[in-house]
Amino acid sequence: MIPFLAATSALAADLAAFAGDWAVDPSKSDDAAAAVMGAPPGATIGGSHAEDLSPDKEGGGEEDVTAAHDRVVADVLNLVGGSGQIVLRPAGEAVEVGLAGEAPVRLELGGAWARVDCGDARCRVRLRAEGDNLVLVRRLRSTRVEETLLPPADDRTMVAVVHVETSATARPVEFRRVYRALGP
Repeated sequence: MIPFLAATSALAADLAAFAGDWAVDPSKSDDAAAAVMGAPPGATIGGSHAEDLSPDKEGGGEEDVTAAHDRVVADVLNLVGGSGQIVLRPAGEAVEVGLAGEAPVRLELGGAWARVDCGDARCRVRLRAEGDNLVLVRRLRSTRVEETLLPPADDRTMVAVVHVETSATARPVEFRRVYRALGP
């Protein structure tokens, strides 16, 4: 019983390091839209497969490819939060997470998916711990974004590695975000 209590208090202490209101520092972060737009199209939207995107299965060639790619960029921006703001409030073994100014939702570490507003769409989110890191996972349609938050540094910055998987790109896309703590 005591090892469990020690693990629980260590987890709570680790989560406390992430507490705060955070905003992306654009001068130190990669451009999410550019990273996704620069990725080669996936097989489902390239070449002869473009017809699969249209309801009538006749396709529109390059217009369908461009439209699908634009939709994926919009989905990624919705999932990572166009404003680049995130609120983290540890609450025991859970964390209240607020994305882009939306109302916070309580997420149990390793728990079930929750539905939240992601920009102008509803997406699913969940949170897990991997070592000292928190991984915030978001899904919208065929797009999955995993944002691995590294423990904040002494200079009140937090680095995140964002991993995007979608059927609209030939391979996963990764980019870096650097968050700066807001307030004291």
